Amino acid sequence: MRSSCETVDRYLNFALPKSGKPRHRFVRALFGLYRKTASVVFVQAVARALKYRVTDIKVIENIVFIILKDGSFDMAPPEIDPDFQNREAYIEGCFTDETDLSIYDRENDGE
Repeated sequence: MRSSCETVDRYLNFALPKSGKPRHRFVRALFGLYRKTASVVFVQAVARALKYRVTDIKVIENIVFIILKDGSFDMAPPEIDPDFQNREAYIEGCFTDETDLSIYDRENDGE
């Protein structure tokens, strides 16, 4: 996690207990949050936790939820391979028949 961002490194230097089981629990909990959160959102949450001197993982999770709820993060658009239309599977799919979905247009016949 330290190598992912300077902000995360500074937060870990601030928040980690000196030694023992509390340190291990904190690292495991923070790493779990790191793995299940988008890196952009995680860094914003850790930066906010560092700013307000928060060391409770539950509070950091709440910060993540607030960031996601507000939509105040910028996600990079996904990379799309420009040659996807040249793939064999794409070319095969271009020439298939259209699916007849008219059966869903009928009203419910009392079923």
